[in-house]
Amino acid sequence: MKSFEKLVLAYLKDITGPLLDPLQLAYRANRSMDNAVNMGLHFILQHLDESGTYVRIMFVNFSSTFNTIIPTLPQTKLTQFSVLISICQWIT
Repeated sequence: MKSFEKLVLAYLKDITGPLLDPLQLAYRANRSMDNAVNMGLHFILQHLDESGTYVRIMFVNFSSTFNTIIPTLPQTKLTQFSVLISICQWIT
């Protein structure tokens, strides 16, 4: 089963990779929450270097998001990314 999962993951990365925001760090190799916080702080400090600027920031924890997700929602989203329906059904 792990071999099949690796094949599906490679296929999904090829399809969805170009569509992802470069600042999205989730599900990317060698990225973590620390990277996200550090990048955010870097952008904030760059912005604050300009005179007359201020920053408001809010951190939101989505750690249990997928525990409450509607099962058909990922299938709909993956279909919009042109993922084969059979793979969408297998995932969900």
